Amino acid sequence: MTSVTVFDDAQANATVTKVSDGLRMLNESGCDSIIGLGGGSPQDAAKGIALVKTNGGQMKDMEGADRASKPQFPMIAVSTTAGTASEMTRFAVITDEVRRVKMVITTDMCTPLVAGGGDDAELMPKMPKALTAATGMDALTHAVEAYVPVGVSLITDACALQAMRLSKQHLARASHHGSDVVASKGMCYAELLAGMAFNSAGLGYVHAMAQQMGAAYNLPHGVCNAILLPHVEEYNKAVVTRPPRSTRSARCLRRWRFRRGSSRLSRRKRSCRALRMPRYWTCARCSIRASAHATISSACTATRCRSRTRVSRSSSP
Repeated sequence: MTSVTVFDDAQANATVTKVSDGLRMLNESGCDSIIGLGGGSPQDAAKGIALVKTNGGQMKDMEGADRASKPQFPMIAVSTTAGTASEMTRFAVITDEVRRVKMVITTDMCTPLVAGGGDDAELMPKMPKALTAATGMDALTHAVEAYVPVGVSLITDACALQAMRLSKQHLARASHHGSDVVASKGMCYAELLAGMAFNSAGLGYVHAMAQQMGAAYNLPHGVCNAILLPHVEEYNKAVVTRPPRSTRSARCLRRWRFRRGSSRLSRRKRSCRALRMPRYWTCARCSIRASAHATISSACTATRCRSRTRVSRSSSP
């Protein structure tokens, strides 16, 4: 007879503590594999547990690129949201509660053996509207960011552009009409293709900052992306406004009806407003410097499309 042990103490924004708790239960139960079921945070927690199980040490030891020497414990990932693509990528993001930063673990060793046959759109209509919008914005941000970093290729471009088209077509509908299985399935494909794009091409400053913003204020990752994407796109326009790259991405998203001549910043803000996403978040001034340092150290900045700039205090407005 097959026995199953359930660890259901995962939370939004997977933490080092939850990974430790799950690993303890795994060791006590004697299970021979892990099935990760849920959205990005449960998937990341499961990947963290599986990685530390075979490599030993602590979750903090895995922070950075290629720090694991052994493949993770056998894991199947079944996603119930359309956002992170954690079920099929080589990344895991775990919050260190002590430092209040999100650690990015990058290694082929943490890619699940099986992605559960893909996302199950039948489970998604039960999601709250706000969660559908937030996870969908994560998928869209993956596609947009994966289209401009230094690691792009013809394959990643194709995946990113199609993910943008699918998000344009289905995201608003999936968010406002949860019972629409066709829209949910469309977002499943958008998430998968965006995941394939950034898994190879990389990301950029939106994710580097969103991860630290989420760690500091325990905000949903997709909400942080929605707030930051318009501003990072405005910053990046100096290096990506040249056709045909900027033209192609704009065409993929043009169904959101923008006025002719409107700026990229206003266009992205309006798309977030159409999904009823917040456009700003009030941060304590004392936390900005720490978040900035953590952002600069993030693995997501390794493939950024534009070099960072430092503004001195005297030149700040």
